Amino acid sequence: GGDPARLLDVCRQRLVFEGPAALAAALEAVMGDADVAVERVRDRLAPEYDAARTCGYRDVQVSLRIVTDQTRRLGVDTHVCELLLVPKEVALLVTEESHRRFVEYRTLHA
Repeated sequence: GGDPARLLDVCRQRLVFEGPAALAAALEAVMGDADVAVERVRDRLAPEYDAARTCGYRDVQVSLRIVTDQTRRLGVDTHVCELLLVPKEVALLVTEESHRRFVEYRTLHA
Protein backbone atom coordinates (compact mmCIF):
# COMPACT_ATOMS: atom_id res chain seq x y z
CA GLY A 1 0.00 0.00 0.00
CA GLY A 2 2.79 2.54 -0.58
CA ASP A 3 2.92 5.42 -3.00
CA PRO A 4 4.65 4.28 -6.22
CA ALA A 5 5.60 7.89 -6.98
CA ARG A 6 8.14 7.59 -4.16
CA LEU A 7 10.11 4.90 -6.04
CA LEU A 8 13.30 6.50 -7.33
CA ASP A 9 15.18 3.66 -8.97
CA VAL A 10 12.67 1.78 -11.12
CA CYS A 11 14.34 3.39 -14.12
CA ARG A 12 18.10 3.09 -13.59
CA GLN A 13 21.12 3.30 -15.85
CA ARG A 14 24.80 2.89 -15.10
CA LEU A 15 27.50 4.67 -17.08
CA VAL A 16 31.12 3.59 -16.62
CA PHE A 17 34.01 6.03 -17.04
CA GLU A 18 37.72 5.54 -17.74
CA GLY A 19 38.76 8.32 -15.40
CA PRO A 20 37.59 11.05 -13.03
CA ALA A 21 37.77 13.80 -15.67
CA ALA A 22 35.34 11.96 -17.96
CA LEU A 23 32.99 11.25 -15.04
CA ALA A 24 33.07 14.90 -13.95
CA ALA A 25 32.41 16.07 -17.52
CA ALA A 26 29.38 13.77 -17.76
CA LEU A 27 28.01 15.04 -14.45
CA GLU A 28 28.49 18.62 -15.63
CA ALA A 29 26.67 17.84 -18.89
CA VAL A 30 23.72 16.30 -17.03
CA MET A 31 23.56 19.21 -14.59
CA GLY A 32 23.62 21.71 -17.47
CA ASP A 33 20.99 20.01 -19.64
CA ALA A 34 17.87 22.19 -19.86
CA ASP A 35 15.67 19.09 -20.31
CA VAL A 36 16.93 17.48 -17.10
CA ALA A 37 15.70 18.42 -13.62
CA VAL A 38 18.27 17.09 -11.14
CA GLU A 39 16.54 16.19 -7.88
CA ARG A 40 19.57 14.96 -5.92
CA VAL A 41 23.24 14.09 -6.32
CA ARG A 42 24.94 11.66 -3.95
CA ASP A 43 28.70 11.82 -4.37
CA ARG A 44 29.79 8.48 -3.02
CA LEU A 45 33.28 9.14 -4.39
CA ALA A 46 33.86 12.04 -1.99
CA PRO A 47 36.61 11.35 0.58
CA GLU A 48 34.23 12.07 3.46
CA TYR A 49 31.69 9.47 2.24
CA ASP A 50 31.53 6.42 4.53
CA ALA A 51 32.00 3.60 2.00
CA ALA A 52 31.14 1.03 4.68
CA ARG A 53 27.50 2.03 4.14
CA THR A 54 27.66 0.52 0.63
CA CYS A 55 30.18 -2.27 1.38
CA GLY A 56 32.91 -0.32 -0.40
CA TYR A 57 30.91 0.39 -3.56
CA ARG A 58 31.52 3.93 -4.86
CA ASP A 59 29.79 6.03 -7.51
CA VAL A 60 27.98 9.29 -8.12
CA GLN A 61 24.23 8.72 -7.92
CA VAL A 62 22.05 11.26 -9.73
CA SER A 63 18.27 11.31 -9.26
CA LEU A 64 16.74 13.17 -12.17
CA ARG A 65 13.61 13.83 -14.19
CA ILE A 66 13.35 14.40 -17.94
CA VAL A 67 11.15 17.45 -18.44
CA THR A 68 10.19 18.12 -22.06
CA ASP A 69 6.96 18.80 -23.93
CA GLN A 70 6.83 15.11 -24.82
CA THR A 71 7.32 13.86 -21.24
CA ARG A 72 4.66 16.31 -20.06
CA ARG A 73 2.22 15.06 -22.72
CA LEU A 74 2.93 11.47 -21.69
CA GLY A 75 2.55 12.35 -18.01
CA VAL A 76 6.00 11.04 -17.07
CA ASP A 77 7.76 14.35 -16.40
CA THR A 78 7.46 13.75 -12.64
CA HIS A 79 9.00 10.25 -12.81
CA VAL A 80 12.39 10.21 -11.08
CA CYS A 81 15.13 8.13 -12.72
CA GLU A 82 18.46 7.09 -11.28
CA LEU A 83 21.73 7.58 -13.15
CA LEU A 84 24.85 5.96 -11.70
CA LEU A 85 28.20 7.39 -12.80
CA VAL A 86 30.78 4.72 -12.00
CA PRO A 87 34.58 4.65 -12.27
CA LYS A 88 35.78 1.72 -14.38
CA GLU A 89 37.88 0.41 -11.47
CA VAL A 90 34.74 0.04 -9.36
CA ALA A 91 32.60 -1.38 -12.17
CA LEU A 92 35.13 -4.16 -12.79
CA LEU A 93 34.75 -5.35 -9.19
CA VAL A 94 30.98 -5.81 -9.37
CA THR A 95 29.84 -9.38 -10.03
CA GLU A 96 26.49 -11.11 -9.68
CA GLU A 97 27.78 -12.74 -6.49
CA SER A 98 29.05 -9.50 -4.94
CA HIS A 99 25.77 -7.77 -5.77
CA ARG A 100 23.78 -10.66 -4.28
CA ARG A 101 25.80 -10.41 -1.07
CA PHE A 102 25.29 -6.64 -0.95
CA VAL A 103 21.50 -6.99 -1.35
CA GLU A 104 21.50 -9.57 1.45
CA TYR A 105 23.58 -7.25 3.67
CA ARG A 106 21.33 -4.27 2.92
CA THR A 107 18.20 -6.31 3.70
CA LEU A 108 19.62 -7.41 7.04
CA HIS A 109 20.66 -3.88 8.00
CA ALA A 110 17.65 -1.94 6.70
